Amino acid sequence: MPKVEISSTAALVSATEREDASSQPHPRFSEIRPLRVLILGLAVLAAGYGTAHATEGGGTAFFMGQKTTQLGIMPAPGFSYAALTTYYEANSFVGSNGKTLVPRYDLNAEVGGGRFTYVLPDQIEGTTVGFAVQVPLVTSNYLKKSANGIVDGVDQRNYGMGDIKFSPINLGWKGNNLAGRFDSNFSVWASAPTGEYEANQPFNITRNYWSYWASWGQNWQPTPDIQIGIMPSYIKNMKNQATQYQSGDEVEVDYSAGYRVMPSLWLDVAGYYYKQVTGDTLKGQIVSNTVAAFGPAAGKPGVPVDPGDGFMGRVFAIGPQVRYNLFGVNAIAKWQHEMLAQNRPEGERFWMIFAGHF
Repeated sequence: MPKVEISSTAALVSATEREDASSQPHPRFSEIRPLRVLILGLAVLAAGYGTAHATEGGGTAFFMGQKTTQLGIMPAPGFSYAALTTYYEANSFVGSNGKTLVPRYDLNAEVGGGRFTYVLPDQIEGTTVGFAVQVPLVTSNYLKKSANGIVDGVDQRNYGMGDIKFSPINLGWKGNNLAGRFDSNFSVWASAPTGEYEANQPFNITRNYWSYWASWGQNWQPTPDIQIGIMPSYIKNMKNQATQYQSGDEVEVDYSAGYRVMPSLWLDVAGYYYKQVTGDTLKGQIVSNTVAAFGPAAGKPGVPVDPGDGFMGRVFAIGPQVRYNLFGVNAIAKWQHEMLAQNRPEGERFWMIFAGHF
């Protein structure tokens, strides 16, 4: 049976979810502070019930699909926060041939967490400089794998803190020309194995290995009411020392296109594309998809056989996204429908996000 690991930071929201200060009026902090504190408190409580999922080979430490608004835009100088609740569900685990690999698969997961960003008050040679940390709050995860005569059924709940992620390098640039406003953001991240992990249990809320990635966000605003953005990321994973399993390198691309229908309301189409570009290894050898999916049960009579090697994952997602700004606090709701999956679950993601600036 595939070991399912749910990273509570895989779905944490970017603290750069904000409206352009030049086009969005903001009341004085003293006027809106009570409301901000109330909304932040509610968001943090909601984040305790927050979503994401993964298998060791088919999953990722990266916060896939999280950053799908105002890609490439840095927060204003000072401290910014973000909190979210997100829910994921999947009833199929797809193999390398696009067909179901794990029969009667059923996964439901809830994850929540928060992110804090600090941006220096002054630019350095025309570059905005910031730092960020993502700290998972209380998580609640639920997995149900129906018994099928091949592997045993599992009905398990785990709670705890996931792996902490931090960005020591977060750089931003912006400019205007006849084509509109352009924003760029380059960041380097690390995911540290800080949460609890048990190699022998089928369900973990952490990855138990270091991951590193670099992201390059680009945002184009041809008019004040139109935004188009894209952010590719490259992820490098280290070995899980508890299992001797090493997930391959990954590429993930977030994208969005939005239109402002009212001064404080945006409607977007957004999503992500994920592709693993190098294969998984077990004890230094490329792992077969069947072994990666079923472990010790691989090779037994009746166990499905996947001819692929490396357990290289892939998925594409698209869906609607709504953003509303209230007194400088952004409320974001989005749905991401997954398709074209390989070697990973295929399902639906639902998000509720609150983000703002202190």
